[in-house]
Amino acid sequence: MKRINWKSKLLTKVLVVLLIASMTFPGAVYALEAVKLVEYGQHIGPDTYYRNMNYITPNGKFMVNMIESRLDSEFIKVEAADSGSSLTNKPVSYQALQKTDANRRVIGAVNGDFFDMTTIKGLTYGTSIIGGEIKTAVKTSTVLGVTDKGDCFIDTLNMEGAAAYKYIQYPVSSVNRLRWAEQTVIYTPFFGKTTVNTVAGTDIVVRGVDLPLKAGKVYTGKIEKIIPNSKITEIPADGVVVSMPAKAFKQLSGVPFGAEFSFYVNFDKKGLDFAVSGDPRLLEGGQISAKIKEREDALKRHPRTAVGIKDNKIYMVTVDGRQPGYSDGMTLYEMAEFLISQGVEDAINFDGGGSTTMTVRKQGDAVARLVNNPSDGRERYVGNSVQLISEAPLSEPVMLRFNDTSVKVYKNSTFKPSFYALDKYYNLVPSEAGKVKFGVDVKTSKISADGTYYSGSQAAKGYIYAACGDTQSRMSVEIVDKIGSLSVANDFVLLDVGEKVQLQIEAFDENGEKIIISPSAVKWTVEGGIGTADANGVFTAGKNGHGKITASAGSVTAAVGAKVGKEPVIVADFGTLDNVEAKFIRSKASVRQNQKGEPVRIGKISLRLDYDFENTTGTSAAYVTFKKPIKIIGKPIELGVWVYGDGSGHWLRGSYINSAGEKKVFNLTKSGGLDWKGWKYVYTELPENEKYPISLEQIYMAETAQDNKNSGSIYFDDVMAIYKLDKDYYDPVIVSVLPGQSQEIGVIAADRGYGIDPASIKMYINDTAVKANFEPETGKISFIPEKPLKKGEYKVRITLKDKIGHSLNPEYVYTFTVK
Repeated sequence: MKRINWKSKLLTKVLVVLLIASMTFPGAVYALEAVKLVEYGQHIGPDTYYRNMNYITPNGKFMVNMIESRLDSEFIKVEAADSGSSLTNKPVSYQALQKTDANRRVIGAVNGDFFDMTTIKGLTYGTSIIGGEIKTAVKTSTVLGVTDKGDCFIDTLNMEGAAAYKYIQYPVSSVNRLRWAEQTVIYTPFFGKTTVNTVAGTDIVVRGVDLPLKAGKVYTGKIEKIIPNSKITEIPADGVVVSMPAKAFKQLSGVPFGAEFSFYVNFDKKGLDFAVSGDPRLLEGGQISAKIKEREDALKRHPRTAVGIKDNKIYMVTVDGRQPGYSDGMTLYEMAEFLISQGVEDAINFDGGGSTTMTVRKQGDAVARLVNNPSDGRERYVGNSVQLISEAPLSEPVMLRFNDTSVKVYKNSTFKPSFYALDKYYNLVPSEAGKVKFGVDVKTSKISADGTYYSGSQAAKGYIYAACGDTQSRMSVEIVDKIGSLSVANDFVLLDVGEKVQLQIEAFDENGEKIIISPSAVKWTVEGGIGTADANGVFTAGKNGHGKITASAGSVTAAVGAKVGKEPVIVADFGTLDNVEAKFIRSKASVRQNQKGEPVRIGKISLRLDYDFENTTGTSAAYVTFKKPIKIIGKPIELGVWVYGDGSGHWLRGSYINSAGEKKVFNLTKSGGLDWKGWKYVYTELPENEKYPISLEQIYMAETAQDNKNSGSIYFDDVMAIYKLDKDYYDPVIVSVLPGQSQEIGVIAADRGYGIDPASIKMYINDTAVKANFEPETGKISFIPEKPLKKGEYKVRITLKDKIGHSLNPEYVYTFTVK
């Protein structure tokens, strides 16, 4: 692989991007011999600078993010973080948010150590120390360490320790790690509720320990129990489990409970507040480390994360990868050479691949946000992270910035330009209302005291100004009287008669650049006689029917479909399977349309899902997946589907994707709730505050219980979106059984539709019919025997229907015992 010269001599400056006051360094594209560099940067805190660098070379593309900060800065601290009090993975942005408060703000962070993704998810490979607490420890690690004086180093960290009862002493092999045959491991509550070991050993439960576990201190507690031949032992909240080799039981079997037991853990570096492990060391004394060649992936390009130091500076670096055309990633040697080009002398490699993450508190942001592009398409949950923290106090605003440097606005439109204020430490601070003064320099436009801008009726160019005290900012504005394209932002208009909605419009120029436009700046027309739209773009539904609403700006138009009358919408009727496929996990599954003689609920076609959960271990699932998720119009209150059940007792679920791209899993039954045979309508209620529109991704059946793994078939018909509860699709259900403290026998029933038919209720006790009382207000169905029941077990069976004939499916049966 050809070596890349990251510091080639600058030959030609090709392009310079506008420098806005002192907010950022100039963005530029440079020709560095064969290397082109597009760079953007800004100060993000005291003595702290963030850079985004896009290297384009004949040998690859590299999207690099880097934070550089001075360690001797008064307000800057380097720390590590993890998920908190228990062993679990959390995204870097979450870990940063947990450490951000009114006095301390995480301004930059990267992911840390490699971690277990299979046996014990989140368990870091090496030593991890957070705030002096030993979260995990191994005999030898390469770490980025921070001392209690704030000094940073990259070096090998060696651990030693011992666990002892009187003269019986065992050397400690690790803390909160999997134990192997001849090792002694200390497990603290951070590890979880129980130990997890690969081989059986002797576990000593020690309570009354003054936790958390820190280096250089001898801890003493009392032995609660000694457990031989153990792999899993409960960890006490006020103590530890010391897990020893199996042979230790012979030496300790006579030790009385309540006896004192002591242990300690130490490192060859003293006063450690934080430590995050990595592998390998990339640089040592400005030279590429020989440790790199020991890594199998040293010559392969992947996303990478690294941290380097030189004198009183720290450098946090990520490079994206596995994204052809965007960023290829780096080999370990390329990362090392890049760090040398930036002046770094000592550096360590952290977890890369899909874990590579950097968050930055950019100017104008209150918290650190993701700045790189992870190869998984989203932030990965990781074991720990390295953070730059600013303790600079909030102070008076000294910088005022518009969020946009320039905008295009269509004539006769209004908008409020957004802006923010920074103090001298680049903290986001409030600018008091009324103190910001606005101005414009185009005669036909104007801006009000509250910052609302009116573009006027003529094309022009100029500026919008904002000033607060001694600081001011400006934003260039171009008023246009022509646009390239329009679109109505409302996805689909679905209303009942008399309801209203504000229509929204989007405009673009010939190059696709956004133009700000007001709904009042276009002409609105309505087809289909379903309602009216006023000059401000407010549509009022007039009568039931389908139609179209059109916006016009000159000769350019855009339209959106509209429907008045919130009837249920069929999302999928399975009339074609072009967009349907079966997927499965720890199972086998297939889908097809029904054949002659097979169940159909509505029309002539249903979907059959065949599944086979047999001979599998773990959670099994069979999915009906929509290859392209089906977009659902409007804001339904419910998603439902007709299901022909096989009484298998599995779990019916589904998932959709909201407008923010978030996947939401929903339940159509409770776990084990697919207990009926024949057709039944099942549904999930949708939250009012969901980010609509949503797109249905899949419906699936899952099984978590090992003893309920079978094979079979179920059918689906008409997946529906429900917008109002004016139709009754619902079977009645039993909500609960009456408490057994009295002689009253019965249940609480409910129906989501028109209610339960009292004449249909039948109750049987040990298969003998009894006359039950029904209270429509509460749904209580009950029977009180004339005489106390004799001792023994009793079976109660209840059948009923709702007022349009839907039956309780299956019949409800329960037992109770009279003692």
